[in-house]
Amino acid sequence: MTDLQSELMAKGYIKHVEDYIKTFKVTDTMYQKLISDEVGKKYYINIYYYYPENVTPLMTLPESIQAEVQYGSDGITDNPLDVRLFVKDIDKIEEVFENIWNLLGLDYIHLWE
Repeated sequence: MTDLQSELMAKGYIKHVEDYIKTFKVTDTMYQKLISDEVGKKYYINIYYYYPENVTPLMTLPESIQAEVQYGSDGITDNPLDVRLFVKDIDKIEEVFENIWNLLGLDYIHLWE
């Protein structure tokens, strides 16, 4: 496990390894975290993990991630909003997604009873 993977797990992300993820993301590894508060569920952050890969003896692709949120993915909203970030700073990813949610005044995907 790399330092980045360890950081994701330490910050509460759950690792999923599934073949179907490869269909769209060219990786089989996704880390997911539910963002919620005392009112309800706000959104899920999906982080797709790309392992370092030796393409040729002279070239290795670096470890990387793609972070993604679909706001309004409750099955009710007609116009969900997809946002993708391509940075490796987990704190920055969470900060940006939360700022977007707050600034746009987006709805919860589920309210606690």
